[in-house]
Amino acid sequence: LEHYVTGQTSGYPAQFAGFHLERDEVTAGDSGGFEMRRKAFRWKNEKDVLYHHQAFVLVGDKVIVLTGAAKARHRAAIDHLMDEALSKLRVRGD
Repeated sequence: LEHYVTGQTSGYPAQFAGFHLERDEVTAGDSGGFEMRRKAFRWKNEKDVLYHHQAFVLVGDKVIVLTGAAKARHRAAIDHLMDEALSKLRVRGD
């Protein structure tokens, strides 16, 4: 999972103007014990500072990516939505 996440996110500082990493953690969280990597960052577009919160969840040999994004002033709401979504994540079947 770490290798996958690094491959997906290593270009973020060049891709997102004013990139500032706020969160980078490995956790099982409340997601049913799935291995997970969470990243959250701010960046600036033309007018606003934006906030992205991503969760990379390893399910078997697949990775599910959840992303929440909004203006940075809504950061707490995005974090709350992401926490809630991850706490309710369930996978059925193979």
